[in-house]
Amino acid sequence: MERDRQMSYTFIASPYSDPSEHLMQKRYEEARRFCAWCFVNGMSVFSPIVSWHEVASHHQLPRDAQAYKALNREMLGPAEELIVLCVDGWRESRGVQMEVIAAARQGKLIKWAWPADDGEYEIMLHEDL
Repeated sequence: MERDRQMSYTFIASPYSDPSEHLMQKRYEEARRFCAWCFVNGMSVFSPIVSWHEVASHHQLPRDAQAYKALNREMLGPAEELIVLCVDGWRESRGVQMEVIAAARQGKLIKWAWPADDGEYEIMLHEDL
């Protein structure tokens, strides 16, 4: 068994927090759908929203970006790159903004994923936007 090999994964930044529980649930489902698409397309990903939405909901934990800032920074550290899931609210999201800034400071490759009408996603580099 190889012990020196480090796992490589992509950190997924996506909007989440909102006063509307319905919108938070929708954003969770969008992030979950994107993670499933990534898996089918051979990508290893980590999404804090997909990982913590159910836990936070069922155990009355905070669900704002500030509460998960330290955890997200720890998980972003070993990630190879960051992909921003560009769904409703991504431009305004404090969490997405914090994660993009942290990734840029760490010199990580940042990509942008746009949902297509056919259920696929188009992933672009900043230069392609």
